[in-house]
Amino acid sequence: MADDGAGAVSVLTLAEPRIDYEKSAAFRDQLFDALAARPGSLVIDFSAVLSISSVGLRALVAASKQAKAAGHQIVIAGLQPLVREVFRISGFDRLIAVYPSLEAAHAALAAPPAP
Repeated sequence: MADDGAGAVSVLTLAEPRIDYEKSAAFRDQLFDALAARPGSLVIDFSAVLSISSVGLRALVAASKQAKAAGHQIVIAGLQPLVREVFRISGFDRLIAVYPSLEAAHAALAAPPAP
């Protein structure tokens, strides 16, 4: 996890290309460790992830609920085409904000909330 230096926003860069049943527990642990390590919003950099299964999506939902309960949010950046399609088909792109790049995610989190 890297701190972007802008305050209460952290970045979790995923290195595993596949988040499947075998890798889902480690993925979930990464998410919750990132949330515990630095309270605030979390940008998850998915640029290296080539596929994600339903158990990976469930881990995202659980982490997102925990972040929201604490008054923070999780956003996703850099989805590869196949993963972006999984998010679209499953409706996850309506549950968790998705941005094309880390820069776009940071800009969205830095923007003041809409009235």
